[in-house]
Amino acid sequence: MRWVVLCVLAGSLTVGCQTPAATDTVTTAARVPVTVAQARPGSVEALVRATAAVVAAPGAEILVSAPAMARVARIPFGEGQHVPSGAVLVEFDIPALAADVAARRSEVEQSRARVALAASALTRVNGLFDRGIAAQKEVEAAQREHADADAVLAQALAAHQAAAQLETRRVVRAPFAGFVVRRWHNPGDFVDGVTTDPVLRLVDTSRLEIEAQVPAGEAGRIRPGQVVRVQPASADAGVTGRILGIPVLVDSSSATFRVRGALAGTHALPLGLPVEIAIVVERRDGVITVPTAAVVRDSTSTEVYTVAAGGHVRRIPVTIGLATADTVEVVTGLTSGTEVVVDGHIGLPDGATVEVRR
Repeated sequence: MRWVVLCVLAGSLTVGCQTPAATDTVTTAARVPVTVAQARPGSVEALVRATAAVVAAPGAEILVSAPAMARVARIPFGEGQHVPSGAVLVEFDIPALAADVAARRSEVEQSRARVALAASALTRVNGLFDRGIAAQKEVEAAQREHADADAVLAQALAAHQAAAQLETRRVVRAPFAGFVVRRWHNPGDFVDGVTTDPVLRLVDTSRLEIEAQVPAGEAGRIRPGQVVRVQPASADAGVTGRILGIPVLVDSSSATFRVRGALAGTHALPLGLPVEIAIVVERRDGVITVPTAAVVRDSTSTEVYTVAAGGHVRRIPVTIGLATADTVEVVTGLTSGTEVVVDGHIGLPDGATVEVRR
């Protein structure tokens, strides 16, 4: 019996010594789900974004005002209506202009009569002088009178021409086809003959531009001829244009430059419409591109994750070029067709096992 008890105790001690071996760590083979995309040839653009407004091009608008204090006699077109080239925009009633033209015409006739009389007197005095009857000073006096009469006639003709030209402004015609975008007065209204009291504004909407405020730090990248993509706030599809000049004056209050761009084609964009624009300051075609989400940056390197045979990821150093919100140019490190991880790779160690989801 004593021998049996010793054996049982010995067996119990042996089992107790072996128990810790069952707690050894076992490595798991679980795969991390990731999404991949292919590196492929494409185009990448460097963009400068800014806010802008739709404006009329120089020479594509006219602001009609009265040539003098007047009454508006007729305005055939209202706001939003199309006006053919040469059509009457505004007709003014200005009695003072007609009276002034008549007065200037009378002065011209009087001056011509004086010139004729002075010429006749000069001819007579010259004849008398030739016969020894008139003195030299009489000839000189007649010559001075004739010259003065000519000068007065020239002044009268100039005054008459100015009055007649002013009178022609009584009826204002459209110098180009366009739309009435604003009308401040109606027939019967009295208006001052100053530009601060306009009657009507006509714009050729086929010649529109955008005026943008570009951040001062981007001014050096703007060049004439660069493509501008315009996205009106009220439109589904944007329109395009071209930059017309370089920034030349900074607005110190907003730290921006003013830049103008001509719009291509005709568009139903109202004047003053706020828009967002993207200026293409650089474009590269036929380069290797990957989605922006594939690029992982840290303080020392720029890398992408690729999926090797067996479902293991590898971190590949790359050199990148132009980058947008969606696409990055890869200058070195990748070839076309290589699959790169675009989702699920953040924090993965090199060599981790993954499950690819497309």
